[in-house]
Amino acid sequence: MNITKSFSVGLPCMKLSLNPSNQKHNGKAAKTCSVVSAWEEMSDKRRGKDKSIDKNLTENNVWLICDTDIDMVGVVQAEVDAISAERKEHGKRALRKDTVSAIEMIEKVPVEVMMDLSREEQIELLKISNEVYEELIHEWAPEWKTQAAVIHFDEWGGKSPHTHRIVTTTTTDENGIHNMNAKKDFNLKFFNFINTNYPKRMRERGVPVKDCKSYEQMTEEEKVEHKEKKKEYGVDAVTYKIKKAAELDDRIQFQEEKSQELKEDFKATMKENYDIKAQNKELQEENEKIKKECQDAEKQVNKLKEDSKLYSEGIEEFDESKWEIPDPPKLIKASVYKEKYIKPFVKKLLKKLISLQKKCNGFMIEIKNLNKRLDDESKRRYKAEENGNMIARKYLEANDIAKKLSFIERVLGKDKTEEIVNQGIQLVERETQEREQERRQRKSRKVELSL
Repeated sequence: MNITKSFSVGLPCMKLSLNPSNQKHNGKAAKTCSVVSAWEEMSDKRRGKDKSIDKNLTENNVWLICDTDIDMVGVVQAEVDAISAERKEHGKRALRKDTVSAIEMIEKVPVEVMMDLSREEQIELLKISNEVYEELIHEWAPEWKTQAAVIHFDEWGGKSPHTHRIVTTTTTDENGIHNMNAKKDFNLKFFNFINTNYPKRMRERGVPVKDCKSYEQMTEEEKVEHKEKKKEYGVDAVTYKIKKAAELDDRIQFQEEKSQELKEDFKATMKENYDIKAQNKELQEENEKIKKECQDAEKQVNKLKEDSKLYSEGIEEFDESKWEIPDPPKLIKASVYKEKYIKPFVKKLLKKLISLQKKCNGFMIEIKNLNKRLDDESKRRYKAEENGNMIARKYLEANDIAKKLSFIERVLGKDKTEEIVNQGIQLVERETQEREQERRQRKSRKVELSL
């Protein structure tokens, strides 16, 4: 069990009596439930007004203390009868018929925490909570006894397992005589004791439960909120569940709205990925073209190197020993020397210079073209790298969307999530086809206008 985020635990309690009073005090009902009703709702009979119960899931419930087959009314009645007999022996009045003889306690971990845990982890968490609650109950009143405790997995579709327990409230007065005195032992001090110590004990066992603030520790805003909610405290179990079910419906509605937003984001991301794949295909084709051009450029470079060798060889031919003007023979006329030696030499020299000039010009033109190609290649490679980075970013965004969809799947279920994703895919494909059709129509209209 790995819970990293701290959370609050609801610990509602309700007074129980074998014969609840119908009298009102200061215009308010006693808010005491009958043991019969509480037990029928808590046991595997699962009777009552609570419509969130799915009896097909009742077999998944886990009993922590005792089991569903005990006669809870008989157990409580026997304890009441024994205390009444003892009190009569000491000359005291027997317990009243409407005495608060037991209390029902619930340990309610937030549904969003439970949904992140496996069934085994949920049971482990609630077993730890049960042990802590047992310790605190006996520290508060040593003779209080938990007669039964069960983890319900059959409410709200099994998404929010929680523990119910029934505790008989036997105490001893200053004379050592047993009694049941809820007014003395089940009061604001009891709730302060539980709310203060329960979170501490849970954290000691590795469960990150938040502290419950007292009224004095609250901010002004929290006090106002507390007063607004105060009229809801102490309601019966069904009313409490109806309220919580409404809150759960609101939360589901919020998650569905969030799911719709995520679906839109997912759809947009799919569209971008669809476009990027098309761009990536174009880039791959362009990269192949660039690769071929690079190979051609490399061939040109090799050719230029060969031309450079020829150019160098041409330069080496200007060796003084090869290009010296011959001395005139003795007794030769200047005109004859000019025609026979000078003019042929000049022609040979000009021919060689013209050849070298042509080679140099060709060499410079090819260098210029090669530099241009290399510059274009660099730009294309930069564009390809930029698009590659964009693709990587979009894959990261898609991965983030996948994580969000995983959370939605836990809230709405796998089938509902798959339905949403398939709708998104179909919508993207349909919009892509519509855009392509519109593009073709625009192109067709342009052709008609040009005609």
